[in-house]
Amino acid sequence: MSNQRVLVTYATAPSSQSSDGWKHFLTALRSQLPLRNIHWKSPSRPTLRTIQELEISLVALESVRDEHTSQIPVTLLEKPLLNLYVVSCEDAETYKATVKKQIKDWQTSVIQRRNQEWLIIHVVRPDVKNVDRKFFTMKGSVLDKIKADFNVDKRDRCVQLAWSVGERSPAVWADLISKIKDGLLSALDTAVSSREDELKRSEGQRHMPGWNFCTYFILKESLATSFEGVNLFEDALQQYNELDSAFMNVLREKNMSWFGNLINPAPKDDSLPLLSTSKKSYRDLILANTISVFDLRVYLLARQSALLSRMRRPIEICRKAVLFLNTFGKRLWEAEAELPEYFVESWMFSSALSVVDQCNTWTSSWPEMEEVALARYNASKGELLELAKSQLDILGIKVGHLPRKPPFSMALHTAVTAPPSGKVSSAHRISKYEIMLAIGDREAFYDFYCTISNRAIDMYVKAGRRKFALKLHGCLAALDNHRGRLPNALSIFSSLPAHYAPHMWTSLESYMLSRAIDTHLRLNKPYDREWIHILLAFLKAYVNESGSETLVSRDINEYVTGLVSSLRQAAESLDSDLSHPDHPAVSFHFPEDARYSEDEDTVCLVVLVHNHLPCDVVVDEVSVILMGEDTNCLKFSAKADKLVAGKYRLTLTCATASHGTYVAESIEVQMAHLHLHWNLKSANAGSAPRKRAPLVHIPRNPEGLDVQLRLPFKMKLLGPPHLQEGVKIRGCCPSLSVMVSKASGIRASLTGEIKTNPSPVLDPLQLVISYRLLREGMAYAFKEVFCGRSQDDSHDSKLVDKIIEHLEDDASWVELYNATGEVMIPSSLAVGESLTEALTSVQKVLSQPRLLSAPHGMWREMAIPVDVPRMNIIADTWIAIQSTSTAEDVQGQPSPIYAGQPLSATLSVTTYLHWSDPESKHQQYRMRYDVEERTKDWLISGRKRGDFSVQVLSLF
Repeated sequence: MSNQRVLVTYATAPSSQSSDGWKHFLTALRSQLPLRNIHWKSPSRPTLRTIQELEISLVALESVRDEHTSQIPVTLLEKPLLNLYVVSCEDAETYKATVKKQIKDWQTSVIQRRNQEWLIIHVVRPDVKNVDRKFFTMKGSVLDKIKADFNVDKRDRCVQLAWSVGERSPAVWADLISKIKDGLLSALDTAVSSREDELKRSEGQRHMPGWNFCTYFILKESLATSFEGVNLFEDALQQYNELDSAFMNVLREKNMSWFGNLINPAPKDDSLPLLSTSKKSYRDLILANTISVFDLRVYLLARQSALLSRMRRPIEICRKAVLFLNTFGKRLWEAEAELPEYFVESWMFSSALSVVDQCNTWTSSWPEMEEVALARYNASKGELLELAKSQLDILGIKVGHLPRKPPFSMALHTAVTAPPSGKVSSAHRISKYEIMLAIGDREAFYDFYCTISNRAIDMYVKAGRRKFALKLHGCLAALDNHRGRLPNALSIFSSLPAHYAPHMWTSLESYMLSRAIDTHLRLNKPYDREWIHILLAFLKAYVNESGSETLVSRDINEYVTGLVSSLRQAAESLDSDLSHPDHPAVSFHFPEDARYSEDEDTVCLVVLVHNHLPCDVVVDEVSVILMGEDTNCLKFSAKADKLVAGKYRLTLTCATASHGTYVAESIEVQMAHLHLHWNLKSANAGSAPRKRAPLVHIPRNPEGLDVQLRLPFKMKLLGPPHLQEGVKIRGCCPSLSVMVSKASGIRASLTGEIKTNPSPVLDPLQLVISYRLLREGMAYAFKEVFCGRSQDDSHDSKLVDKIIEHLEDDASWVELYNATGEVMIPSSLAVGESLTEALTSVQKVLSQPRLLSAPHGMWREMAIPVDVPRMNIIADTWIAIQSTSTAEDVQGQPSPIYAGQPLSATLSVTTYLHWSDPESKHQQYRMRYDVEERTKDWLISGRKRGDFSVQVLSLF
């Protein structure tokens, strides 16, 4: 049916049929075929249909037999849709005498045919068509006479073709091809409308006595095959889809009188290709009303798949096959007792594989698919192969090759009944060779199982469906475990959970880990680090899937309790410490701030512990690390016998805690050599960010140790250390250590000089630096500002502390202060309402520029030993700038110097022989000076280079 072409008949005058010109004409006409880009707008369809290419069979009219209409509906293409008559006559008298009667006889024979169109082709020489008729000629052309005689309605069924032998221009045939397309579409539209009217009448009689579904099926299929013959595959597929829906309606109405049994098993029914339409005489079975439901459904699927293959949609073919095998397989399971033994498994197995093979055959001749479509196609084939593998699961359990437990038992259907009785004859046995071999040979079954599983895995990997591939890897691991290949099974069971975890397949993850633990036990391997990692991963999966259905067949709580007990033994047997991060079995919360102990000089921290396991966990110690400013670290710990199942409060202590706000950085639970560690500040890679790390506040203890230290005003490096007098220590317990916090952000102003003796010096020099903290300098400046104020000194002290605290946090003011003496204090500084007025006055005073002389007040002094290398001559050079005016301002200060003003300067060089050998002091040396000019900043005139003599304390 699918290879049927549209029939077009041709005829001509008997005298022309044997001529060479006629043969050349037919050859030229066939060279214009197939027809392309035919647009069909049917009144019964809302959209325009485009036929990309239409194959035409040109046959002689006399070769078509006009038989009486058959009672059995046939395709619309079995009869011609268009009849052509070719006329080659250029003389009007000849036309009137003989040709007209020939055309009339032909028209009379074809016009009586139902749903057929006709067309008269007038062939002339190209030179005749282009000759203009004389103006006063009263006679019309032969074409005009043909049109006048035979165009009985408004439609023009005559066309002229200016052609001669050897003419190959496509433009010559344009009018004729257009007329042929119009005639074909008109006939097709009439035939389709007529057949659709028949279908509507049949559907309207569906509930009347005598209506037959099989007859309706044949009538509907005739329309589908007609659409397929003209390459309207979508319309053909729609007819079969409607047939499928009509069958489901009949099935729901339980009106199955037109069918035979559910299935009549025939030889090789379980092994023949599912999508083959020629393996049985389906049409004869339908006409005889003896087709079984099984055969009808298989035939429908095969026809739909054939159309989808011509539309190059293999993904839909695979999906339809998977859906059909799953749904109809359930019906066959219900009738399993009436079928040959293992028939359902063999049929589903063979059908799934045959669909994959058939699709591969179809797609091998197609252009390469796009990447996305190819991935979906491979995934669909993977589903079919996995379906075949599941039949091996069922078969293996039945014959004893596989155990009745997950993952093999997951394929068992709930409707599976007991094996059929021995009433089935030997003639009704399965015919699939691979299945028969697998039933009798255990090793052949295992090899076959691995082959099909690996094929499915390969398809899933190509499709990018890692989760499905990993699931099948788990089945292969379970098979290795069952076959006694324990090391291989353990390796697969241990590696698979890492792939399941990112996809949140916690049930499969926990199941694979439990199988890894059981396999580890069967191998009698010690409880080593590998076993501990597997167990901790299993406990993690157990906690994450709490509340959902588990695949572990035993009592899960009892199973976990035994594993936790073994974990303690494994931790004690380790030869070194083992750390494991962020395990969800235990979680911690900080419900309150720390507090001081009433009977000891320690700080207590209460932690709310939530043990998510169903049993107590025996541990040794629980500790919490708190981080403060400047990496100040505190450790709170408690000796604990066990972590009780559920929630409970645990108190931890620290003997060296200082007050402040801390961030809970980490928690550690020690179980012998196993350390469970939770990092509360960082986030796991690839996961959602953690919640903000909890803060813990430790209040100041008025009865605790309080130490205040102050640097001395004079320090000498490398000298004996000493503290400034006035050290305060209170609340100290002799048995406790002291922790001193280091201040940060301290800034200082420095000045320095080198002090030496006039006598020769061989010992190191001392660099004496006078310095003062900016806080101290600013405090002294503020005292000058507040001098003479009548306000409360306590308010001034608070304001000074507030301002200095602000200045310590931001050093941007220092540069301006060093340049102009101004200190800019923002008005937004929070000092309180009582100090707002004082802040305003202080801002006004400090924002005024003033000349910075040597600051007054107390200065600190630091002496640093400096090793000076022995040198014969040391030169001290300076430049003295001379003012252009001798006048001074009223305050005794020199007159200011402006940018761009010329200056006079004196270069002075003093030489010292103080550190040279005594013998060399009486010698005279010759030295040279060189002033290097920086033209970007200065323009220098005068002597820039010269020589001078050097003596003791000589000045040049």
